[in-house]
Amino acid sequence: MYAEKSVLIVLLALSTLIMGTLSLVAWRRRQSPLGQAFFLLIFLTTIYTFGYMFEFVSSTLEKVRFWLHVESIGIAFIPTAWVIFAVRFTKTKLKYWPQVKALFLMLSAITFIISNTSELHHLHYVDMRLNSEAPFPVVDFVAGPWYWFHNVFTNVAIVIGNILYTRAWKNASEDKKQQAFAIFLGSMFPWVVFLAYMLRIIPWGIDPVPVSFLVPGLLYAWAVFDLKMLEIAPIARQAVFQKLSEGVLVFDREGCLVDFNAASCKVFPKLENDAKGKNGSELFRDYPILMNLIADSVNEQETMTLQAGDQKSTYQLQRIELYNNRNHTVGFMVICRDITHFSNIVESLQLQAAIDPLTKAWNRNRWQEDGTALLIQACRKHGSIAIILADLDKFKQVNDLYGHIIGDAALRHFALTCQNNLRSQDIFGRYGGDEFVIILPDSNTPEAVELAERLKRAVKSMILVAGERKITVTASFGIVSIQNEVLLDLETLINYADEALYEAKKAGGNQVCVFNTKSGVELSTPGNPGVVKH
Repeated sequence: MYAEKSVLIVLLALSTLIMGTLSLVAWRRRQSPLGQAFFLLIFLTTIYTFGYMFEFVSSTLEKVRFWLHVESIGIAFIPTAWVIFAVRFTKTKLKYWPQVKALFLMLSAITFIISNTSELHHLHYVDMRLNSEAPFPVVDFVAGPWYWFHNVFTNVAIVIGNILYTRAWKNASEDKKQQAFAIFLGSMFPWVVFLAYMLRIIPWGIDPVPVSFLVPGLLYAWAVFDLKMLEIAPIARQAVFQKLSEGVLVFDREGCLVDFNAASCKVFPKLENDAKGKNGSELFRDYPILMNLIADSVNEQETMTLQAGDQKSTYQLQRIELYNNRNHTVGFMVICRDITHFSNIVESLQLQAAIDPLTKAWNRNRWQEDGTALLIQACRKHGSIAIILADLDKFKQVNDLYGHIIGDAALRHFALTCQNNLRSQDIFGRYGGDEFVIILPDSNTPEAVELAERLKRAVKSMILVAGERKITVTASFGIVSIQNEVLLDLETLINYADEALYEAKKAGGNQVCVFNTKSGVELSTPGNPGVVKH
């Protein structure tokens, strides 16, 4: 039996040593956000285990009473310290927290006073003696009403703390989850042992709770030394993480969102704290490009454009894999860089490169590229498309008689007149010299003829001023269209429209002529049909 007592003494000494060491570490790191609260909790636990160890080796009731007075410091205030640390660790915002903390401190102080003056009123211990049935001196007592009240208070405090840790664990980052798990698990073992002690399951009245602190001591050591719970560096990293101008989304291996910073909320306004732990594909289903990046680890970079009202934003999304110390993949993060400014510059440069500087019409490369795409689309959908080739009549004479400045003005006015009469989906480009091309998707021959006639009248009504003289110009138009036909290349259609334009010029100018792709020989002008030999 004395061998068993020796084992218990060794375990108590080990428990006291571990808790004492943690107390010293916590005191040295008290400047960290959790340092002071953690020191208070562990130091009180150390007093409890230290006092009980000497109570356990005491052979007289007087010595037992002395060490009970020492233990009462820890026993009375541990529940309050536990709740304070839980609130601090989980960063829980309680509306009446100062009042609640004051109430807990008051109850702990009352317990401390009552337990140390119990010989006067017997509210904590009604009677106390050494257990004669035990193989070694162990105190046996009759509990008073305040003893049971304090036990209820202790259990309530443990439950409150564990609820806070559970809630924090669900929404915490990966490192914070591990810390919360260590603290939560560390509380469960002593709690179960404490309940067993209250139910008198432990023989001879031995208090097993101080010995049980070996388990949380080891778990807390893991949280402190391995998980860096009391380090300031992780706090600093978190602060930097939140201050980053780039949005950062952190996911685990399964693609569930683990953490995100404030800049991410600007990119994804509906992102809230309760999103943590949810599947990324569900959270970002409105962002297919991001979903693809989450699902595909091979594709590491994408560009995403978001439209919010009249404002367009462009982001570069980059996926970076995350590895632990053993080089095992633990997850990945997606960095969202706002490249709107650079994207706008690139678009502006591309636009400048694609626009004819004189007339502001699309240059040849651009309208050929867009026109080819529209032509392919029309053929695939068995739709229609029309092409108009326009040319200013006797433009060389305008240049020769009035100079290139007036000639350039004529081209600009003509281009502006055409653009003002086109739809947003129509393409207007400069073919070369004084020739322009108009591509009309979803348009047939009558619609193209109607537009060309309207443009012809509008151009004729233009007035150019050359010194004291007023100059008018006219334009000719050649039209070709296809509908529900096999795919023809754009160059072939342009040649057909050029043939029609040639006949319009040949007919004296200021004409609209149509080339029929089915017969290949028909050419007509409104009110004056004719035939072209093909």
